[in-house]
Amino acid sequence: VDCDWSSDVCSSDLPLNIIPLGDHCAAAVVLRDLGLRKHSYPFDWYAHRNSGSGESVMEMNIELLFELLDSNGETNLIENICEKLLGDQINKNYDTYMDVWFPHETGTITETNEKYFRRFDRLYRDVTDSSNTTIFLIIVRNHVIPESLMERLCSKIMSYNENNGFILISGQEYNYNIPS
Repeated sequence: VDCDWSSDVCSSDLPLNIIPLGDHCAAAVVLRDLGLRKHSYPFDWYAHRNSGSGESVMEMNIELLFELLDSNGETNLIENICEKLLGDQINKNYDTYMDVWFPHETGTITETNEKYFRRFDRLYRDVTDSSNTTIFLIIVRNHVIPESLMERLCSKIMSYNENNGFILISGQEYNYNIPS
């Protein structure tokens, strides 16, 4: 994946924001523990139910991000994304969208839907805000994100702000360059 992005982004005059894209809660935990977590985002606190076996929510997260960005921030479309993702998982119904697991959620369905709406809305606003430099942190354990999907992700994110970038931490080896 070939993206033009300055490796010296921290010297930019733009405010820096780091957004976790998954594939589990480790990215949000690391950012919180380092004092770098400014906001909650929709991909912070869930994982694939079988993530230890190599299953991942990464492709789903990226596709949901594309869907969100294509929504142009319209409220009803963000609500549809939340409904698709959350379904009945808060009631611990294991027949969930893409076998997603939300181990950290304890609120009611209404509270959780409202929380995820705010998170998706914030994600949309922060990705499309060209006055910030945004780093997208991806931590995957046993999964390789297809190169074509990373290329689409990079192109889409960079189209909003050429100062945006990615950090990928993976338990697998990648045979292509990741935008840094």
